[in-house]
Amino acid sequence: MKKLAVILMSLLLVFSLAACGDGGNGGAVKGETVDTTVFSVLVPDGWKSFNAVDVFDEYTDLGYDPNGLNIYKGAESDWDMFTCPGLNISYFGPDTTMLAPDKAWYEGAVDIESFTTGDYTWQGFTYDYDSYKMGVLWTDSPVQLTVNLTMGSTDGSISLDDADVQAILGSIAVDAQ
Repeated sequence: MKKLAVILMSLLLVFSLAACGDGGNGGAVKGETVDTTVFSVLVPDGWKSFNAVDVFDEYTDLGYDPNGLNIYKGAESDWDMFTCPGLNISYFGPDTTMLAPDKAWYEGAVDIESFTTGDYTWQGFTYDYDSYKMGVLWTDSPVQLTVNLTMGSTDGSISLDDADVQAILGSIAVDAQ
């Protein structure tokens, strides 16, 4: 009887730990993978992606800059990028030197402990901008990427601990190297 109780307690512990490990969302984050032709990334359900603007008209055949993508939670139109929380992902090719942001330029900057998700180890910091909570992440190995985050805005907030934010960061796969 004692052996059965130990087995049942062990199973209960395993199942309770498994339930805690899914971020409370009942399983993997679902969504659609978007490919910019340079990198691909998961856009979770309830989020919307917007192509990066081609400021220098280098990609006239595409009509957008494939080195960047904007992903915003709860957005319906590109105007919502001004009020919804989200991420701006930028890729820098091997012929470009990415400069890591200097936190001294930002008010209330606080380092984020570096972390690994997917293929990348990220470093960065959070800061305050007007009434918004913002953040910057970057990695330079094996590729150069930056992610600018609007973490708190008038239409909601996100956290680096959110399962969908972790799924986005973990899904980034660079096609062109």
